[in-house]
Order: sequence, then C-alpha cells, then structure tokens
Amino acid sequence: MLVTNLERALRSQNSALTLSWAVLKLRLSYLWLTSFLMGKPVSISNGLLGAVLMTGVLCFSSSTIAGTGSGFNIEKAIFDDPLIASARSGDSRAQYMVAKKYRDGNDGVSKSDTQAIYWYQKSAAQGFGPAQIDLGQMYVSGRGVKKDYSQAIVLFQRAALQGHAVAQFNLANMYRNGMGLQQNFTKSVEFYRQAAEGGFVEAQYNLALMYYYGKGAKRDFSQVLHWYTRAAKQGFIRAQFYLGNLYEEGETVVKDMQQAYRWYSLAAQGGSGDAYASLQRIAAKMSDADILSVQREVMGEQFVAHSLTRESLIK
Repeated sequence: MLVTNLERALRSQNSALTLSWAVLKLRLSYLWLTSFLMGKPVSISNGLLGAVLMTGVLCFSSSTIAGTGSGFNIEKAIFDDPLIASARSGDSRAQYMVAKKYRDGNDGVSKSDTQAIYWYQKSAAQGFGPAQIDLGQMYVSGRGVKKDYSQAIVLFQRAALQGHAVAQFNLANMYRNGMGLQQNFTKSVEFYRQAAEGGFVEAQYNLALMYYYGKGAKRDFSQVLHWYTRAAKQGFIRAQFYLGNLYEEGETVVKDMQQAYRWYSLAAQGGSGDAYASLQRIAAKMSDADILSVQREVMGEQFVAHSLTRESLIK
C-alpha cells in the first residue's frame, strides 16, 4: 500500500507539478521535519500522508518548482513559508514584511517592485500604517508605480491619523513644497508640530526653521530655541551647529560662548566641517579654563549616555 501511494505521489510530482501543489507539499514536509526534530517523527506507514510527506522531502531537495525556473532551497523555503502563509491568509503585518523583502531584495528574495507594490497595497488596504507610509513613498518616487502625489497624500493622511510621525512629517513636506496640493505653510507647520511632538528629529529641526523664518507661523525665537535644542539633544548635527551659532551670535538668546563651544563640539564630532571651523574660531576668544570646563561637561554627558545605553542593554 505504501509503495503504491508513493508511486502515485511521484507520478503526480513528475507529470503535473504546480506551484500550489508545491506549496502544499512544502507545508507537509515542514510538519514532518518539525516532528522529526522534536523526536516524534510521523510514521511512514500512514499511507498516502506518509508517502506525500516523504516525497516532499526527497523531491524538494533536488527539484525545481514548475514555472519558477530556479532551484529550490528547502531550508530557506521552510523558514520563509510561515511568513508567506500568514501574508496570504490576510495578516497585514506579514504582508508588509513580505513587501519590504521584495522592495529591498532581502533574505535571498529577488528585488521586485511589482511584488512589493502588490503586498503593500494588501497591507495598506487593511489600515496598516507602516505599509501606507511605504506605499505612499513609492507613489512619490514613482517606483513600481506611476508617480502620483494625490495617492501618496491619501495614504500619508491615513497613517498620520494613526499617529505615525513619519507620515505627519511627509505631509508637512508636501504642504511646504506644494507637492500634489496647494502650497500651505500653515498646514506644514501643523504637521511638523505633530511629528515633532512625537519625537521625530527632522520634524523638530524643520519646525525650528519655520519659526525662524516666520513661515506658516509668526516668528518666535523661543520656539526656535526650543525645537533646535530638542533636535540637538537627539544628536541631529545640523541642529547642533545652528544652536551653537545662535549662542555665538547672541541671536534669539543671550550670547554664551561656552554653550556655543559645547554645541559646535558635538556637531564637529558628528562630522560637521563648518562646526569644526567654528570651534577653532571661538576657541581664540575663550580661556583655556572655559574650554576645559566645556570639554569635561560634554565628555561627562557622553559617558552618562553611554552608561545608560549599556545598562538598558544589560537589562
């Protein structure tokens, strides 16, 4: 009985191997291997089921799936299949992850914008914010789809309503630059603020610029200082440099050379050539004691930040 069923399975494999049949056998093979590794192998004497399971293991190790034109890697397929299965069953997060694999060509998956768009659309249609954002960005760039700012705006708006700072930031940029809609600095400031309050560092920096130049809001130097400082404390180099410049020039704040040196120093450590040149310039105006004091302060803050990071990792 076992031989008969095995022969039937083999004839089916050789004569009409389709993708759906391949996936079925792969899943059965996965169950068989899992049971085997756990020390509870499926009995081969279970008739057709045992035959199909064993056939799947034997054939997939050396065969090619019909229509794919490439060799089949059983180890990769086994570990990838649960994600694909979840995506096909309607799991929006799994659909998003599959889309990213196709978009970036990760984990051995061949890059395919068409497949990425397909899975992003599936996930975005279910309201999954990250998928809406990524799909919107593809519409902005015209990658895999025709460039469509209007469609991107719709997707960003849906994600922004869920509180996604990246979507809010993207909308702010589109309003500021008039991409797919009428330029509106007031709306731009509104969305920058939403993203900035959510901790999105580039939004904090851009919001400071909007207040500095009085675009979309009345010029407010207290807001400029506030948002530059928040972005600078997150390590945003441009914010650190401009914050140093504010303190050096005494613009919007009381002139403070030590604060200027502090922020220029941090920006220079991040690779800003302008900040390094500014450090050399203001060092000539400061005493050695003041410079040493600031350097110790900066080093102390960096040490504390590093220690906190290590502590969080250990926990």
